[in-house]
Amino acid sequence: MNFVDRNKSLKQTFVETNGVKLNVVEEGEGPAVLFVHGFPDGWRGWRRQMAAVAAAGYRAISFDTRGYGDSSKPEGAALYTVLYHVGDLVGILTELGIERASLVGHDFGATVSWNAAVMRPDLLTRSSASVSLRCYRVRGLACSKC
Repeated sequence: MNFVDRNKSLKQTFVETNGVKLNVVEEGEGPAVLFVHGFPDGWRGWRRQMAAVAAAGYRAISFDTRGYGDSSKPEGAALYTVLYHVGDLVGILTELGIERASLVGHDFGATVSWNAAVMRPDLLTRSSASVSLRCYRVRGLACSKC
């Protein structure tokens, strides 16, 4: 039994677009909010945020990007450019019948979200991106958490 099977408020579908099959998970109803994960996460990295957004009256959607989780893993680095990732977002929204959505991205998902906002502003109501930085040492200096 997987996570979606145990949580009856989640709906899992597979969207075929741009030559890949993408694992898409939804929760709630209302205006759409599409979450785009970063490395090395998958759709589950957003599960707590999805629950909160759905409880606030939105349709929370997350997915495994190409190459991750239960989504297709095409051969060749050329099939993983930001153009393909933005195309996948467009394909998901189209397949789910969503005309406009808000985007939330994390890590490389933030880059995809930013580019989607530039390339397809007609599909977006808002775009929010967050970036996480790993703690590391620079020239002998360390952050307070190292």
